[in-house]
Amino acid sequence: MRTSRDNYNFGRSLSRFIILIGLCGLLYYLGREGLAFLAVKDNLPTGTTIAEIDLSGQTAAEAREILNNRFNTPVMAMYHDEAVEILPADVGFTMNIDGMINEAITARDKIPYWQRYVSFILKEPLQPVRVRLKASHDPAAVREMLQVMADLLDKPATQPQLLTNSGFIQMGESGYTADIEASAQLIEAALYHPTRRSVQMVVNDQPAPTLSLEFLKQHLQQQLEGFNGIGSLYILDLATGEDIGINADVAVSGLSIVKIAIMSEMFRAVEGHLNSDQKKLLDQTAIFSGNYSANLLLDVVAGQDNAYLGVDILTQSMHKLGLENTFIATPYEERHRPERQTYFTPANQRTDINTDPDPAMQTTAEHMGQLFGILYYCSQGGGW
Repeated sequence: MRTSRDNYNFGRSLSRFIILIGLCGLLYYLGREGLAFLAVKDNLPTGTTIAEIDLSGQTAAEAREILNNRFNTPVMAMYHDEAVEILPADVGFTMNIDGMINEAITARDKIPYWQRYVSFILKEPLQPVRVRLKASHDPAAVREMLQVMADLLDKPATQPQLLTNSGFIQMGESGYTADIEASAQLIEAALYHPTRRSVQMVVNDQPAPTLSLEFLKQHLQQQLEGFNGIGSLYILDLATGEDIGINADVAVSGLSIVKIAIMSEMFRAVEGHLNSDQKKLLDQTAIFSGNYSANLLLDVVAGQDNAYLGVDILTQSMHKLGLENTFIATPYEERHRPERQTYFTPANQRTDINTDPDPAMQTTAEHMGQLFGILYYCSQGGGW
């Protein structure tokens, strides 16, 4: 018959046996893991990353192969739906693989042996080893390759064109062009990344160019190429203030065009309040281009029966407005004054081009266009 003392001794023996079995199992496990660790102790330790690639447990040769495979993979450059492979070697991409691996090995050897063993058993890094990518490339080669792609795939917006055979205008079309610098930076980032090897190139849309005064100027110049004389024109965009001119500052005979200045000066003289006679004179001058009625308007400008005084006042007014190339020295069909037969202006003193303008009255296309602009802006409550 068992006593309580016998039961106690049996329990102690059983506990010792279980502990012994556990210790034997632990020693067996540690021994087995120790042998396994000895087989790989020269490999890169757990927690080793080189160039953001986990190379835990890899041999130097295996690490070299993995790095080569990852970073020599072509970078895929996407231009809209077109895909172009860029080989790293073609843009001078090189890596110092031996330097990176040696750095990892040096860091490994600084870790205590027992700590590496414990890390191997736990499959967890107690002291991670991280090595940055050591590489270089040729930035100029990247941009040259992207420029070749752009030359093939860009579709720049087209300017409006004059169809010379028909005289019609072909409107401009929208387009797109690659942003070489912005795309190059994305390609370079992909070259240095182990997994993100595809890049959407930066492509800028270009709206269809609109018709412009510069295009109109080119069109008019083409039209003037077949003209034997000297063409002179000036165009002012009243909405924007932009202007263009072709021989716009060349002196030309005033003829009837300076009657615009006469009529505007007459309005200034009467402060916009015309009587019936003045309205008739204005109609005859504006509609029929009458010389006699124009001289009578000059009398209105002078405030007396003196057209000569009228032209002097008109010329002074034009010069105050900055229209120094516009003048009338002698009224229409009147005799020249010995003391004032003409005016010397920047336009009629040019030596490169000469239209043989009338010495009695002159202007330029630019000045007449600007005078119309002055009248318009004043009518809108503005000024010149």
